[in-house]
Amino acid sequence: MFKMAISKVSGLHKDDFSTANDPVFLPASKLTRLVRGNDMTAPPWLVFVLALGALTGLGLLLFLLPWGAFQWSHGDVALSTFLMSGSIAGLLIFKMRQCAAQLRTSDDRLRTLFEAAPVGHILFEPGSLRVLQCNQAAADVLGYSRAELCRLSAWDFNTSMNQESARTLHDRLFAHEKVQYESEKRHKNDELRRLSVTVVLLKTAQGVQFHATYVDITEHRKTEAAMGQLNGELYKSHQRLRELGAQNESQREDERKHIAREVHDELGQVLTALRMDISLLGMRFGALDLGLRDKVLDMKRLVDRAIQGVRNVAMNLRPTALDMGLVPAIEWLCHEFTRNTAIECVFLARKEDIDLDETRSVVVFRIVQESLTNITRYAQASQVKITIGHRGNELWVEVRDNGQGFDLTAAPHKKSFGLLGMHERALTLGGQVTISSTPGQGTAIGMTIPIHLEPATGDPA
Repeated sequence: MFKMAISKVSGLHKDDFSTANDPVFLPASKLTRLVRGNDMTAPPWLVFVLALGALTGLGLLLFLLPWGAFQWSHGDVALSTFLMSGSIAGLLIFKMRQCAAQLRTSDDRLRTLFEAAPVGHILFEPGSLRVLQCNQAAADVLGYSRAELCRLSAWDFNTSMNQESARTLHDRLFAHEKVQYESEKRHKNDELRRLSVTVVLLKTAQGVQFHATYVDITEHRKTEAAMGQLNGELYKSHQRLRELGAQNESQREDERKHIAREVHDELGQVLTALRMDISLLGMRFGALDLGLRDKVLDMKRLVDRAIQGVRNVAMNLRPTALDMGLVPAIEWLCHEFTRNTAIECVFLARKEDIDLDETRSVVVFRIVQESLTNITRYAQASQVKITIGHRGNELWVEVRDNGQGFDLTAAPHKKSFGLLGMHERALTLGGQVTISSTPGQGTAIGMTIPIHLEPATGDPA
């Protein structure tokens, strides 16, 4: 059946083909009817077959393969060689045309992206840095028309470029580095614009080129500078407020100290003298009048209560234990806390002698005092542990309880002036306060401050 199909196409009789097993052979004597002359010029029917093979491509080749290949044998030439050649040639031509169309489409797409990109793109010639091509965004950034920009070089609008920087750029690009930097470029109207520039080496059909992208960040940098100035002013304002708060706290402590001394010295002396006079009155006239003696005893008890009240007021205003140092003052505070609340308070000092000036001693004492006040009010604890020590120039204190704890995420929504006051007190001395707490697992308040405060060197970056 295959021989009949070939004979119709070739004009040869089916008996002209010999068989050897399954393959089909074409005798060499019949080849001259297919190929004319020594130049192997194909007859019209063969041209038709080749054209058909070019159109059908690989399909015709796959169709013929199950039938076996025409091949050379004893001077015979395989007809399938021509059919396969036509199929492959046709497939190659089709693929070449398809690839060419895809390349044109890709080129058009890239050109559209280049032209419509919101970022400036410029192609430079290596060496001279002459502008070869640019898009409209690049022209807008530099203030030129595209035609004007294409007549310039990078030297005309790059104010920071010199021979050394140009050589460095050239060497880095040819080392296949991507060069990124910020630079001031001169606008056509002589205005300096701050640009972010990225340059890469680009290999094209026209040769090696430098591809630079330009992003105008002038307004961005101005905004950053303005924000930086505002942040600096805000920081200075916060610092002044803290300094003012520290000064007010210092003045308040001085006032407390003064009032405590006045109350203790003046009012205490008056009450002591009054008690002595009452006692003297009882000794002189108590034996004569039993009612007077009882009245004198009542008066003495009232005076004693007044004296104790004066002592308590003076102690709350300014504990005399502070005059002996921070460690004795906190130890006294822990003892008073246990006496007044019946809550066990354990005090552990890693070092008995801590060299701390009065200002810092008072701040640490007040923070510990505020911590114990909060435990009394809210913690429902049965034990409190206070630890104090130092590492190098840093003093640290921890107050830990086994109370009910609280949710730290909910604390900022409450008016916790006590916690806020502790933070601010520590900040005035260059320290900080940390709070860790979990509901049902107690609370730990930690504080660190420098023992010797370093002078401020300036605003933060």
